[in-house]
Amino acid sequence: MRKGSKHTLETKLKMRGHKRSKKFCKRLSEIAKLQERKPPSQSGAIPWNKGKIGLQIAWNKGIPMAKNSREKLRISINNLYSQHPEIKQKISEAITKCWQNNNYRKRCEEAQKGEKATLWKGGIQFEPYSPEFSREYRKSIRKRDGYRCRLCGKLGKSVHHIDYNKKNSNSLNLVTLCFRCHSKTNHNRKYWIKKLTVAETK
Repeated sequence: MRKGSKHTLETKLKMRGHKRSKKFCKRLSEIAKLQERKPPSQSGAIPWNKGKIGLQIAWNKGIPMAKNSREKLRISINNLYSQHPEIKQKISEAITKCWQNNNYRKRCEEAQKGEKATLWKGGIQFEPYSPEFSREYRKSIRKRDGYRCRLCGKLGKSVHHIDYNKKNSNSLNLVTLCFRCHSKTNHNRKYWIKKLTVAETK
């Protein structure tokens, strides 16, 4: 073998004792295609958001990320911030500067208004609560829970319907949450129904 030259991927796999099965050949061709592919900057591909101003709907919206991928991303970001706190500070300053711009803030508000909102559920937020869901009744629920969030244990001021049904104001369907945990329950409703039902039965 000449000095400075490298073994091909196929040769490396042969040296490792891989057999040329159909699955192996298919995987080999896939890897070869990936290696031949050039980055967008070199292949002449146009970015999906080029020339567009303001908030745009991402190409991968609605495609859920795998749990293991989400966990890997979370760990890598936490490691990055812990090793380089100046990066987190720069991002924070950039976001603060953006929100000080009234035009930018207005565009963001318009992009998430009504049916354009990410968490739009057909306008159910405008539906009225049941008559018994009064201020005094909510106060009694908070008192029952010791004015503590049932998820994190911090001071709780919000009263949440476990099954998200505003008409079902049974005390077993209500739980005290802090503002932060209450905002989390707007996502992945099936998960929170199960988790809060277990928390309420304890």
